[in-house]
Amino acid sequence: MYLYARLFGIFTYWLLVIFIGIGMTRLEKREISKVLLICNAFLFIMAYFYEVTYTDDLYRLLPIMHQISSYSVPELINTMKLQNYPVLYAFYYIVGKFGRDGLLPAVTSLITYTFSFKVLSQSAKKNSADMTSIAVAFYIFMARGFFVIGITNVRSIIVVSLFAYMVYSELIEEKSVKWHIPLYIIVALFHYMGTLLVFVRLFFLALECLQGKKTILGLVMIISIVFLIGYNSVYTSNFLSHMNGYIDSAGTGEGYDYIFERIIGILQLIISIYILYQANKLVDQNIEESPYHRYFSFSKMIVSIDVILFFVEYTAFLRINWLISILTMPLFIFLLSNTDEEEKEINKSNVLIIGTVMFLLESSRGYLCSLKYFL
Repeated sequence: MYLYARLFGIFTYWLLVIFIGIGMTRLEKREISKVLLICNAFLFIMAYFYEVTYTDDLYRLLPIMHQISSYSVPELINTMKLQNYPVLYAFYYIVGKFGRDGLLPAVTSLITYTFSFKVLSQSAKKNSADMTSIAVAFYIFMARGFFVIGITNVRSIIVVSLFAYMVYSELIEEKSVKWHIPLYIIVALFHYMGTLLVFVRLFFLALECLQGKKTILGLVMIISIVFLIGYNSVYTSNFLSHMNGYIDSAGTGEGYDYIFERIIGILQLIISIYILYQANKLVDQNIEESPYHRYFSFSKMIVSIDVILFFVEYTAFLRINWLISILTMPLFIFLLSNTDEEEKEINKSNVLIIGTVMFLLESSRGYLCSLKYFL
């Protein structure tokens, strides 16, 4: 169905990725942010003109946005008070006020790739990476192809990209967590996946405190997490009910699943595990205080969670897989920037082979193959 429309859509995505990738190799390092800005602009336009079909989540989200944007401010506030994820309703309200349906997927794309590309550009700058290495990292990230499922699902991809950027900033750039507290609140109150990720981040912070000289603080944090999960508040109960609903559906075979995206997700895991394995040698050679030790540990934990979720619940596995594709970029840049030329070329070739297979599968049988601008 829609064969020519989909072929055209996939062609534009491939053309953009290849054009930007090749362009990176021919430009100066200082121009990397400009190139990624151009790519982000094109993705914004592509998302704006995306043609929605009845099978998309976006198909049912647009009427919700229409209804919410018709509220007065007092009505919006009262509605938000009754919702588990009030920030999402505020987002729908603001975007919906512009009166253009195409802005919902377009703004989603803009937010997602702004934070994702920030991770790429900042890690490239920190490691003084050459443009070819940056181009390869960009290609592998775009090959995961969550563009369509991201702009049609809206909620999950926004929290995943924002969360990835905060983790990178805190663990690699060593920014203080306290400056991100308002953003963590937004993430937790935007979608259930955001709530889950915030719990994971708190757990990792607690483990770091226990392993360091802040044992009491670590214990307090773990007790607080257990209390939050165990306390019978409406918000926590609804969150756990949401999660249990997904797991129960998966257990009975009634939940949503898609075998080809599972395979693509496995390929992403293979790439990430390969990079983690190779980078581990370099991380061990650095001093213990190196920020990459912390980032490496967190990435291993996230990959382990995704492997477990593969056998438990598909949608959570898919969303964490998107997160992994963003978190992998700094480790890949770090790996390519700290190995000799021969080993660098071997790592590039190995990852490019798997990444290209993933890109081809995503384009032919994954969610990316539904990219279209006309019916």
